[in-house]
Amino acid sequence: MADYPVKDANGDTIIPAPAVNARSLGAGEVHVGEVGGNTLTLRPTITVDATPDYSDGDDIFGKLSLAVARTAAGSGYLTRLQLRSRISIGVTTFLHIFDADPSASTFTKNAAMVLNSADQAKLLKTFPILSSDWVVPKGVSPWYTVELVGVGAAIPSLAYDLAAGQNLYAAYEADGTINFGTTDDINLVVTSENN
Repeated sequence: MADYPVKDANGDTIIPAPAVNARSLGAGEVHVGEVGGNTLTLRPTITVDATPDYSDGDDIFGKLSLAVARTAAGSGYLTRLQLRSRISIGVTTFLHIFDADPSASTFTKNAAMVLNSADQAKLLKTFPILSSDWVVPKGVSPWYTVELVGVGAAIPSLAYDLAAGQNLYAAYEADGTINFGTTDDINLVVTSENN
């Protein structure tokens, strides 16, 4: 569309000038409409049970809601997903990420996790975490960390495209016995880039 009126051979206007045009905007940081590129970093509050011990197949922290999208039915990328522990976890664990609420499944902390087949299509990614995947940063003790998405991780980013809402959901599963010392032994850092 031209940013001035277009006239025919008789001088009649056939395309009027727009109310806003490139000349009226001028130089600068003027954004028309929604512009993406928002970055969110989440550090959700997670509690675990110090007693009794977790068993094979137990849910570690229940279902965790992660508000990663800027708008409902938003899309983007996880650019960092880091799990931290204050204890050495000597068994394999699984972090499940869902792109819709896995409401047909049962997530009860320190009880058997039951993933219903109705929620299978909602599973975006399962991260198997071996006991050997955890590293200890120098000068910090006790603290163990595993990068699942991002720099130094097996995958640099994880795309999501939500059908509704603004949340991803996480559930963490034990594959053996875990004995946490305190209720805040597990932490999660999630960074998302929104489209």
